[in-house]
Amino acid sequence: MNSQRLAVGISLFFAMSGACLASTTISQGVIEFRGSLVESSCATGIGANSTVELSDCATSARGGNVSAHRAEPARSVSALDPSSVDVKLLSESRQGEHYYDQQYALVDGAGKPLTAGNYLITLTAP
Repeated sequence: MNSQRLAVGISLFFAMSGACLASTTISQGVIEFRGSLVESSCATGIGANSTVELSDCATSARGGNVSAHRAEPARSVSALDPSSVDVKLLSESRQGEHYYDQQYALVDGAGKPLTAGNYLITLTAP
């Protein structure tokens, strides 16, 4: 009976020590990502009546957020006209399965088209 207890005890000892050795230690390291963009960006342009045109956009960018902010020259300290700028979608067309075109207008808070000024337009794709 003693030899049986001894065998069970030794087996339990080795089983537990193996589990302890299997645990991982915390270490430091660097994660590095490499790659490239596989989709080209949209072609941009300014159309008639101060509209912004995005052409040949990948469909993966569809449904993104387009925003505009008034951009003042670097020499100014504060904007003279802090009014909001909105982006209004005027038209959208699809070119096959993979590309689409959109046309936007920059409008003020009252919905009137903006015809002068410097603006930073940002397209955020999902």
